[in-house]
Amino acid sequence: MLIVTDLRKSFAGSSRAARVNAVDGVSFEVGEGEFFTLLGPSGCGKTTTLRAIAGLERADGGHISIAGRVVLDSATRVFVQPNHRGIGMVFQSYAIWPHMTVFENVAFPLRVQKSRLTSQDLRARVLDTLRVVHLEAIADRPATTLSGGQQQRLALARALVFEPVLMLLDEPLSNLDAKLRESMRFELKRLQKERNLTTIYVTHDQAEALALSTRVAVMNNGRIEQLGTPDEVYSRPTTAFVADFIGSANLLQGTVSHLTDGGAEVSTSHGPILARTARDVRAGEPCIIAIRPELIEVLRGGESEGINTRDGVVLAGVFTGQGVDYEVRVGEETLRCRTPASIRLDFGAPIRLRLPPEHCLVLPSNGRAAEAVSLAAWGDRAKA
Repeated sequence: MLIVTDLRKSFAGSSRAARVNAVDGVSFEVGEGEFFTLLGPSGCGKTTTLRAIAGLERADGGHISIAGRVVLDSATRVFVQPNHRGIGMVFQSYAIWPHMTVFENVAFPLRVQKSRLTSQDLRARVLDTLRVVHLEAIADRPATTLSGGQQQRLALARALVFEPVLMLLDEPLSNLDAKLRESMRFELKRLQKERNLTTIYVTHDQAEALALSTRVAVMNNGRIEQLGTPDEVYSRPTTAFVADFIGSANLLQGTVSHLTDGGAEVSTSHGPILARTARDVRAGEPCIIAIRPELIEVLRGGESEGINTRDGVVLAGVFTGQGVDYEVRVGEETLRCRTPASIRLDFGAPIRLRLPPEHCLVLPSNGRAAEAVSLAAWGDRAKA
């Protein structure tokens, strides 16, 4: 359905000669009916990539084809204008026409395109689209009276009404409150499944990406760091950036001592750790061990040490409703672990942790471990 090859786009930097590579050689393919998400922090290039697919940004190089039709090819200077690409797009700002009714907002794209529909067919098409997004009962209501969720659904209906071959969504839920955003995820998923819509979705919200997507492309500095299913990018990250950005992760710096069957022993500042390997590593190489807070085991009194156990002291805890996130000092490092809400640990109390080898993942070192092991570096990122 969608093929993007070696897409490149740069902008002028702070100095006259400098250029900033917003998109630096991005390539991926999206199949028909797939929900594909571009995920990453602000400035990673995800929105520029989406706008290049839409034709709203003219890429410096690369190739894009939609449903077998070439819409961009830098080598042959092909560039198809946005209104001829057969796409629907919903922006972060819904851009609802305030002086129009709900019906007129949805009918507007058909009228602008001067479709050959009769007035009766146009009305039927608009009402059918409103029915899909559950707005048919308020078709005659002024757009200014709609709630945030209704405006979001209206923006979707306006993009759907001319039956696009590809739907592009640029952080459409970011303006909604947390409760409404969660309910709209289900609406989006339902709509995408019912219509078999090929969808490209842009977001910085990890939970949103994991909940909605067939596949996720995690972007950083204009490139794709990892592309895979939600389970793959969460459970089997291939870089420290992906492990740290999606959800929360303890990232421990170390050196590979020797390889084991399917894993490695890593020397760290507080002793050796056995871990599994996600990528090829060699003995003597610096590395990072990643482990999710919820996968660290809190051992109760009397339990044996076993493999990968560490003694520490509870520094702080945050109640999250479903559980409690604890900050634990282990030697010179601070680890984060998570317990069910029914288990409470006293601040300042000694504690023994176990880092299960099957959940410790050895990743290539990129100098970010020292930054990421502290709770301050995690900030208040959304939990996946």
